[in-house]
Formats: sequence, C-alpha cells, structure tokens
Amino acid sequence: MKLLTSYSDWAMAFECFSKGDDTILEIMSSSRFDVDAGTGVRFYKRLEQAYNARKCKWVDSFNKSLQWQKTRSLEEYGIIIRNANLNLQPLHRFIAIPLWHTDVAGTLKKDLENFITDTRQNMKKSISSTAPYREQMLIILNNFGICHALNSTNSSIIYNQHSATENTAGRKIIF
Repeated sequence: MKLLTSYSDWAMAFECFSKGDDTILEIMSSSRFDVDAGTGVRFYKRLEQAYNARKCKWVDSFNKSLQWQKTRSLEEYGIIIRNANLNLQPLHRFIAIPLWHTDVAGTLKKDLENFITDTRQNMKKSISSTAPYREQMLIILNNFGICHALNSTNSSIIYNQHSATENTAGRKIIF
C-alpha cells in the first residue's frame, strides 16, 4: 500500500473515490499531506468535488434501486433501505478521515446529515397514507442514514442495528 504524499497523489485518490473506488479510503486514512498556500485551495476544492460526485453517484444508484425494485412487501422495502445505508458508508468514512481540517470535516458532516434528513423526509412524504404497511415502513425509514463515529480520530463506524454500550458492572448491553 503506497501512502499518498503529494498533491498529484491526492488528486488521483480523489478521482478514484469520486468514481466509486472504496479501497482508496483506507490509503487516504493512513496518509498525510501538508497543505500549504500553493495547494490549499486546490486541495480542498478537489476534496469537495470528490465528495459531491460520490454523493451524486449515491443518489443515482438509490433512485435506480427504487425504480427497478418495485416493493411488493415490507421485507423488500427494508432491503432497499438497508442497501441505501450500506452505500452511504463510504461517505461517512470519507468524512471521518483524520487528515481533514476540523472546519472542513464539520462542514461535510453537517452537509451529509442535512442531505440524509432531506432524503428521509422526502421518502416519508412519498409513502401513501393508504399503504398497507405504512407504519412499519415509517419505522424502517427512521433508521435510514443513522451512523455514529466511534471518535473523531478513528474512522471506524458503528452502524445502527447493533450498537453496544458498557454499564458500570462491565457487562455489554446490546440494543
């Protein structure tokens, strides 16, 4: 695994990420780059372009899955939402890369949270009030996009279904 050290390495990595290559995220997480006056603006512009391109790619794939997979049952709807959550993982991991300046990471995180909230609200509006499993569909939809980072320096992600906490007795409580 070759670490990214130069601006051109990072530009290629951003291009790979924007085209859908998730393997580059591990390399990005362990690489370093010293942003200077000559490359700072270009670096963060490329970062933003890669993030937006990847988000658009997610929207396109999600819209295709909704169009091609007609939901005939509650289980099929749950599968579509689960797949949409799994496809959001690379964006969450991209935002959690420790190299990003805290302002940039905060802006990207806020943008993704707003995007997920808007998508969830639009999907809730699209569910018919006469749908046979409306309440269950809304419950499934409430879990859409939920992701919690372990901490700000670690890019590991815990996804919604099996988060665990420890109580004072040392036992794990699984929710």
